[in-house]
Amino acid sequence: MKNAALLAIFLASLTTAALAGPSEKILLVKQTDRKKQETYSLMSSEEYKEVEQEIKAEARLHMKAMMATEKEWRKDESLARKSFPRSAIAVRTIRVITTYRDDEQANKKLAYYMEKDAKAAEKRAERDRHRGRGRRGHGRDNDREARKEARAAEKEALEEQARQLYENKLSELLQGTANKEAEPPAPAAAGARAGGH
Repeated sequence: MKNAALLAIFLASLTTAALAGPSEKILLVKQTDRKKQETYSLMSSEEYKEVEQEIKAEARLHMKAMMATEKEWRKDESLARKSFPRSAIAVRTIRVITTYRDDEQANKKLAYYMEKDAKAAEKRAERDRHRGRGRRGHGRDNDREARKEARAAEKEALEEQARQLYENKLSELLQGTANKEAEPPAPAAAGARAGGH
């Protein structure tokens, strides 16, 4: 776990050193994905603005994409009887935690946040392991645990399927929005304005 964090820090420092000049700001940002999982990374101001614009465009189309996804979910015969997992799909977010001009300080802070997250994940995993220990040894309890795990796996599979459907619908909507912005104004509208004078 620590090796992966150190590797990520090293790669982030190489990336920021290459992207950021000596006087350019380095931003420590926290991003939340569709599963509501948080990640920390270092970005240049330009990278941050680019990602922020993507997220804002997605947020504007979130409800349309959600409705289209749910409609598609209902059309699919294998999914129609299952509840659509709305809460499994979140809007992505990005937030600047702090800014630095020094690579070393930025990487230290990134390492701190990554280590903090790793420890919290470790504690959650340990807590989950302890929850199941006392019940082992009884046949009925083992069956109950197996059914519970199977339901959890099925739920996660359905949520992942819903997120994938959502991603497809969102990309279609984003593509349609990009195409509308790229189209020139209709010639009929220009002729109507000229004739109205």
